Amino acid sequence: MSDDAAVAAPRVGVLARWVSPEGYLGIHLVVGFLVALVTGLIFTFIQDEVFESPVALAVDVRAQEIALAMQRPWLTAVMRAVTFFGNTSTLTALTVAVAVVLLASGSRRRLVMFLATMIGGPLLNLLLKTHFHRARPSAFPHLTHAGGYSFPSGHSMGSMLFFGSLAYVLYFSLEKHRRLRVAAVAACLALVVLVGGSRIYLGVHYLTDVLAGFTVGLFWICVCLAATEGWIRVRDWRRKRQSTNPTNLREGS
Repeated sequence: MSDDAAVAAPRVGVLARWVSPEGYLGIHLVVGFLVALVTGLIFTFIQDEVFESPVALAVDVRAQEIALAMQRPWLTAVMRAVTFFGNTSTLTALTVAVAVVLLASGSRRRLVMFLATMIGGPLLNLLLKTHFHRARPSAFPHLTHAGGYSFPSGHSMGSMLFFGSLAYVLYFSLEKHRRLRVAAVAACLALVVLVGGSRIYLGVHYLTDVLAGFTVGLFWICVCLAATEGWIRVRDWRRKRQSTNPTNLREGS
């Protein structure tokens, strides 16, 4: 390469290299870390308000009153069907199906991120429920069976974990079908909201339980995303370093 060509070649800054998708960190890792930080702070705020603020209690009561006023036989049937998609058994079956598809397609990166999300998330939810010990709503009748503690909502968190991570997988798997991937992501997000709303309508969760479930679910997705992207980039960096090591090149010659 001539001196003129070297001068004309654009120089990529350190920040641009680190936040580029091909860089050491990658934009997925950076965004994942930042969103995890923000959602962690939001959850901290919610749990402080839930157990200390009368305003949060008033909001929860008002949300339940609205849900009670909306109750209709046909809507109750719909909400019971919707909440089915947040059941542990349903999410487990769907998780296995998605994992099989990802394994067959060779999408190792997305498979690792998806499984980490769906295995660690429920354990995190169990730890949080056990820690906070919040009883379920009792002022209004329950329209479905629900046991255990209330905060954060397991259905809301589970739906965010599954459909949120599924939206991520679909978005990057359907790059050649823009309209389809937008529709798929929108459907996933709509199911998350509907499952959470169904728990309030059915009288088994407070509004703050649902919001906390959404927040912690998104937090855990971002943690798993950031960890997966970081691991893959460190692995690729080590492989590249080994391939360019003079000792390895001499041994391979």
